[in-house]
Amino acid sequence: MPTDELIIFQEKGVGKLVEPAGPDPVNSMIPGFGSTALINRAPHPNAAKVYLNWLLSADGQKSWTQATKRNSRRLDVSPGDSARLTKGKEKYINTQKESMTAQREKIMQIAREILP
Repeated sequence: MPTDELIIFQEKGVGKLVEPAGPDPVNSMIPGFGSTALINRAPHPNAAKVYLNWLLSADGQKSWTQATKRNSRRLDVSPGDSARLTKGKEKYINTQKESMTAQREKIMQIAREILP
């Protein structure tokens, strides 16, 4: 299943023949979209905690998955996008780790060379 970003490129005529680079596709999972955090010394720390407690509850995750069409890590919440469900025992790579910086920079360079 192509990513949202790949679909955007393909709609513009780029990346129509994109295939996995190796014999086995690499599964990646990043904390990017949908991540949340508490800020140190926030103006209303208790309000933030109340919100996060609700957001991480079953009701909060149900609302989030319906609004974003993304999947929750909670097993008691229906997926927002069943085509992107993680597969239990497969190994996933966090492509946002610092150790992946060189690869991300190389990919960005290639994209700059290809795209107008």
